Amino acid sequence: MSFQFMTDGILLREFMSDPLLTQYSILMVDEAHERSINTDIILGLLRKVIMVRQDLRIIVSSATLDVHIIIILSSLKRMQTFVFSGDGDTFDNRNGPLILEDRLTEERTNVVNNPFLALSIQQQRARLPIFKYRNHIIYLLEKYRILIIIGETGCGKSTQVPQYLMEAGWASDGRKIGVTQPRRIAAVTLASRVAEEKSCKLGEDVGYVVRFDDMTDSKTKIKFMTDGILLREFMSDPLLTQYSILMVDEAHERSINTDIILGLLRKVIM
Repeated sequence: MSFQFMTDGILLREFMSDPLLTQYSILMVDEAHERSINTDIILGLLRKVIMVRQDLRIIVSSATLDVHIIIILSSLKRMQTFVFSGDGDTFDNRNGPLILEDRLTEERTNVVNNPFLALSIQQQRARLPIFKYRNHIIYLLEKYRILIIIGETGCGKSTQVPQYLMEAGWASDGRKIGVTQPRRIAAVTLASRVAEEKSCKLGEDVGYVVRFDDMTDSKTKIKFMTDGILLREFMSDPLLTQYSILMVDEAHERSINTDIILGLLRKVIM
């Protein structure tokens, strides 16, 4: 048979007897935006299958650009995204999400080594892999409302992107650049590092908010916080009017708070 339509439940049963789905050359997951439990499981399984089967092609069809779907598939380096707008225009992003291919180390570790400590802070910033994407990131945010950045630990995305945005004027109107972290130690450490790089006192232009500790003031432009803090802010300000940009960092960890935040942001951005 050339074409075979089936429910997602049928495909899941086929996974049990044929984990590599060898009878298929192409699989199209349609209506992925409906986010059924079966669809999410299938996407997760396909991510593993395609690492073994180089010949398998996957098409994910969705009525919306769902951040959750891209996060599930984000480990696939050869991913292409096409977005068709209602007026017939097509945006073709040939690299899928913005993927930073540079690697600081061959192996993933919990410790990020900085081989440029002997250099000045500005020289260190210029040596980070993300630096060459600076203008491209700013351009994409001027053109599109949602940007997904995928980069290895240590490439500079957590410390540099907020600074690029501040330097581009995204915090010049009194609103802030918000950056969420799943853990309080990360929020505090990153805020301290960015404040050092900006040569400002922690709590002024750059600050952080974690439970029982608020190191910001009315002039703070870059605000690091735990995802729990942002969820509490949603309750008092559902449109998050104090922010011009929100960066959800470490989204691949898929914490419950992060998933809730992404769902709420999808409604806010409408």
